[in-house]
Amino acid sequence: MQTIAGYPTNLTSSKPTVTVSLNGTPRKVASVNVTRELPSELPEQVSGGSGIVAATGEVVWSTEEVSRSKRVTPWGSGAFPPRTWETITVDSGYGGVEARLLTGQVRGGSGSLSSRFVSSAVIDSIHMLNQPVSIQPLLKDMPPLNSGGDYRYIGITPTYFTDRILRACGFYSTPAQENGCVFSAPLMGSAWPERGLCVSSSAADTLGSPSWVEAPWGQSAFSLDASYTGAFTPAYDGRLNQTMQMSLVVDRSYAFAGTASGTFTTWWDADYVRIGISSTGAIIALKRVGGVESEVCRLTIGSGRVFTLRVTPAGVWTIVSSDGRTISGTSALSSGMTSTPFTSVQVRSGHQAAYPIGGAQVAFTSVYTAINHARNTSLTPAAYRFSLDASPAIENRNALELLKEQAAAECAAMWLNEYGTFTWVNRDLLTPAGPVSESITPSTKMVDLDWEHNWGSVRSKVIINYRLPTTAKASKWVNDLAFRGGGDSMESGQEKVEFITPGSDEDWIIIDETPERIGDAGTTSPFNRGQGSFYGGTVTDGDTLDRLASPSELTVTVQRLGVSTLKVTTQVGTLPAGTTLELRMPDSVTGIWPQHSRANLPVFHANRLLQWTGQSKTGANFGPVNAPVLEHDTGWWVHPDGIQALADWLSAQVSQPHPVIRSLDVLPDDRRQLADIVQVEFDLVSLRCLVVAINDTTSMSGQAISKSQKLSLRVISANSGETYNDLDAAYGYATYNQFDSAWGAETYNELDSDPLQKA
Repeated sequence: MQTIAGYPTNLTSSKPTVTVSLNGTPRKVASVNVTRELPSELPEQVSGGSGIVAATGEVVWSTEEVSRSKRVTPWGSGAFPPRTWETITVDSGYGGVEARLLTGQVRGGSGSLSSRFVSSAVIDSIHMLNQPVSIQPLLKDMPPLNSGGDYRYIGITPTYFTDRILRACGFYSTPAQENGCVFSAPLMGSAWPERGLCVSSSAADTLGSPSWVEAPWGQSAFSLDASYTGAFTPAYDGRLNQTMQMSLVVDRSYAFAGTASGTFTTWWDADYVRIGISSTGAIIALKRVGGVESEVCRLTIGSGRVFTLRVTPAGVWTIVSSDGRTISGTSALSSGMTSTPFTSVQVRSGHQAAYPIGGAQVAFTSVYTAINHARNTSLTPAAYRFSLDASPAIENRNALELLKEQAAAECAAMWLNEYGTFTWVNRDLLTPAGPVSESITPSTKMVDLDWEHNWGSVRSKVIINYRLPTTAKASKWVNDLAFRGGGDSMESGQEKVEFITPGSDEDWIIIDETPERIGDAGTTSPFNRGQGSFYGGTVTDGDTLDRLASPSELTVTVQRLGVSTLKVTTQVGTLPAGTTLELRMPDSVTGIWPQHSRANLPVFHANRLLQWTGQSKTGANFGPVNAPVLEHDTGWWVHPDGIQALADWLSAQVSQPHPVIRSLDVLPDDRRQLADIVQVEFDLVSLRCLVVAINDTTSMSGQAISKSQKLSLRVISANSGETYNDLDAAYGYATYNQFDSAWGAETYNELDSDPLQKA
């Protein structure tokens, strides 16, 4: 439920009001209707979510508003009737104190020339989610950047993917990349950057997985030490010869009393510019030159959330907070900082940090944008919020479809709220454990209630189908075979183009896409060991000639297409007369091990060949044997360790029939929101319910305004409210043995939900 200052408590004695604004200008209306819905592909009695439906509405413009216009048709010029995609907002309340019902756009309209009737259909901003998204396949422990090094323990929680998809659509939990950005890591459950290259990553206290905690914006780094290189361009080449800004988001509301500090550092070899986050609540600008660290200025965290450190080439340092406070100091830079690109960026959130951090970025710009960040998402971590083991390649998938797929897998709910904020709520917050926003009774807010009770949603059992990632080889080297050529024969001047991709249910983790020519210096040992990618060929006359092709006789170029496709172009030069070129190794080559004799080429190796296999688990609760089975597909979105808990949770809700409330007529309260949990009480019955749809209608007749509001609810817990006298009247004749005989096969929950059913 929205919190609106001054909203009246007595809704029956206050005058209803409504404001519809078109492009920011209030307009008079005859009526307005807004419908919001929280859909689910699951049986209707299940309290989880799975999809998203746009909030929609219709505005009938007042005759006074229409008469001001010279036209009432869509032909010609003018500001009326509203055109498609113009911005519209609907606010409603009492006595001028109003709550937002819809932020959206006009999507169409209709009208009549004779009656001067004009209406507009409106919709929220769901169209923003129709963007293509591509994400490379990932492991929570990525292979080292250099063969034989340490794994990069990045972590990949489900929230990382939610955020990553949303950022592609203009929904930002942490600030968007600024102009001139050369490094950005939102740190929303993963150390993997959105710009830049991850060199190393681990927890702050040990070489292992980082830890993440819930933050106001989603998730933040609670124990992390990660290093990156920047993604430079000719205009922004990493030199501090133009203004540099380092920004990060600080979590000041996490309940755990951590004690560790944090740092965000841009390095020039041994020198640096650093933001320090002290455990006592200060943002500190630090400089190190020639091995000596000095403090330039500091600012208390206070009510700030986003902080930017701006450093100019002249040595002016300024810390700016999102709450408007600033502090400045001066300190000269080293010549290396202004003349050479920075070498790395390091983000460190000390183990059990007092102020966990996120949204780290480095940009070369003189315009502040990060501190003005207006968050347009509200994300709660997944019910099973720990890191996934792996994720498959995502290539040019529609963002909306991806989000629907993830929400369905997790039984999470998602929607665009009244202000256009993308909202994601995990299934645990949609259960009786969630906070109750209000109590609705016949004597206060309830007008009427329509319910339905049937067996249509009951299932005999629940089977969760999921995909398990496996690898045949866990390696720090690029030596997992991804592709081997077919040994084709080619003639002088011939060209061959081949597109190679992973097989079905397979992903490549960091394939070596820069093959070396066998025979070049330094290739013999790695080729023998199967480390890296190689090309080559054999020039043969079919008799005595059998040798490696020279560089002029064979060239191979590789081009990456998208996330998982390589275009391999093989070009044959001029061959000796009477010879052909075969894409294989010769019978023997000095230094090459015998097992590689006549091996087909080219050969591509990856750090890891990831394979996906189907698995299933069954929930612990069972319904009638003659009821259908509910099969729920989670794909790769839920960690295998969380599958059983999901199966048990889902099976508990479908093993018995539960009534649903189709429509609840209530006194209109415009603060109500989707996914509110309300307590509905009547006739000694107490129902805890999830709001899954809201329909608001406002009509004007002269100066009179009438409002109505209908809710659709899923019942998530019920207490019948029978008294001990009711129980005694029903079973007073029975002995304990008779009572036990009647109820022995049932659970306490069944007795609690309907204690008189066996009478």
